[in-house]
Amino acid sequence: MSNANDGINLERLETIGDSFLKFAITAYLYCAHPTVHEGKLSHMRSKQVSNLNLYRLGRGRRLGARMTATKFEPHDNWLPPCHRPPHNQHNKEQNPEQNPNHPDGAVDNSGCFIPYNLITQHSIPDKSIADCVEALIGAYLLECGPRGALLFMSWLGIRVLPRHVLPLPPTHPYVIAEENRTQKKSDPQPAKTNHREPTDSESSCSEEDEPWQQEEDAPPEEDWSWPDRPVGSLRPHKNQQGQWVQPIFGELKAPPSPLLRYIEDPEGELERMLSGYDALERTLQYRFRDRSLLLQALTHASHQTNRLTDCYQRLEFLGDAVLDYLITRHLYEDARRHSPGALTDLRSALVNNTIFATLAARHGFHKYFRHMSPGLNEVLSKYVKIQEENGHSISEEHYLIQEDEMEQAEDVEVPKALGDLFESVAGAIFLDSGMSLGAVWKSYVNLMGAELEAFSAAAPKSPVRELLEAEPDTAKFGKPERLADGRRVRVCVEVFGRGAFKGVGRNYRIAKGTAARCALRHLRIHRAR
Repeated sequence: MSNANDGINLERLETIGDSFLKFAITAYLYCAHPTVHEGKLSHMRSKQVSNLNLYRLGRGRRLGARMTATKFEPHDNWLPPCHRPPHNQHNKEQNPEQNPNHPDGAVDNSGCFIPYNLITQHSIPDKSIADCVEALIGAYLLECGPRGALLFMSWLGIRVLPRHVLPLPPTHPYVIAEENRTQKKSDPQPAKTNHREPTDSESSCSEEDEPWQQEEDAPPEEDWSWPDRPVGSLRPHKNQQGQWVQPIFGELKAPPSPLLRYIEDPEGELERMLSGYDALERTLQYRFRDRSLLLQALTHASHQTNRLTDCYQRLEFLGDAVLDYLITRHLYEDARRHSPGALTDLRSALVNNTIFATLAARHGFHKYFRHMSPGLNEVLSKYVKIQEENGHSISEEHYLIQEDEMEQAEDVEVPKALGDLFESVAGAIFLDSGMSLGAVWKSYVNLMGAELEAFSAAAPKSPVRELLEAEPDTAKFGKPERLADGRRVRVCVEVFGRGAFKGVGRNYRIAKGTAARCALRHLRIHRAR
């Protein structure tokens, strides 16, 4: 942890681990639940990636006992190997007024009471354990590859891989060793003699502090790690029928084609609906093998004439996680070695609906968007016209307002559907290429490579930070208020002498950023005058 002041900490690994965790869970949920809608999938994902769930998993594996959470102070918290002072000595040190040999006699230490033993204990916040879980995922990802990270996550208890059960023959090495061990256990054992409990000075921790101790009923380590044991396998056990079986984590497989075949000649209808869409594939520099994925990625929920596929919402759910991981991985491996704070700012600036909508409009995605919503068509036309006038610049993207960030429809500047379209196409490429991240990156790095380089060279500040630096004494954020729909919150920021500005979002962080963007835009307009 950064509190240890060791020169290294888990924060950079935490960033890449958090992104891969979101991607892995998203891909698993998408493939494991092919008929569940996007809203339910988002709810299921949020429960797994929450800090509370990660804390519980990390606590179950006793990660807190292995973390370095405090600065190394030899006189205060250093415990020599294989040594622990007697318990009564700790009491004397903790309570000097009870020690007659203390030079100061009775000392009032009520103002410096420490609720735990600095030598054998340390205090760690729950969120730090969750951060450690994400950092470990990042470490396994970088050193063992995606498969190693997925297996580690499965070991923790996160569902990211399917589980299969394979039967073991009676001649299997583990079965033979287990049967022999059971036979030896059933034989009468001679009574143990000359047993002596270790003293306090011979042991550095109690029995409950040693989670790595071998359980009495567990098979020996050499029997568990037999030669040619499959990677990703779990400890064998007997099923209800008494047969030895081997649980093993398999490979995630893509769901079937989204093409619905209850109409006559669906392939011919598909080609008719996608007539003229070759230009989009040339823009993407990717040729779809299953073109029904492309049709699904471009179909809005309001487009009722598409009887071949579902709408784009599920693909948008998948593509968002894919792009988030690819962009975060690119930023992490950048030769500039961005600090953890810069990584977070860059990730927020590059992975958001506003910049995705800008890129979609620049590359003409809206021309192939299939929808039947007059309101959406009006917002799209207005936004594309503005982008064409300013040359599709993203310099003002921090000050643009998204569809779900304002209460009044006339205040909308960025259609959320356009950014979702950019993400859904990425999800379609990911599935069509056999779940290849390389194929998605090869296509999308050509679409947003300039932005990646520009932002990496000069990381933009978050709107909240920029506002507080511009108006450090006059900008005050209010408390969040829940809207009537129950799904969004509203935050108001008041700039003394300039007015009050409101922002709406799914949570407090998004709403606060929206309010800051509104205030910044107002300040820039008045300064220009």
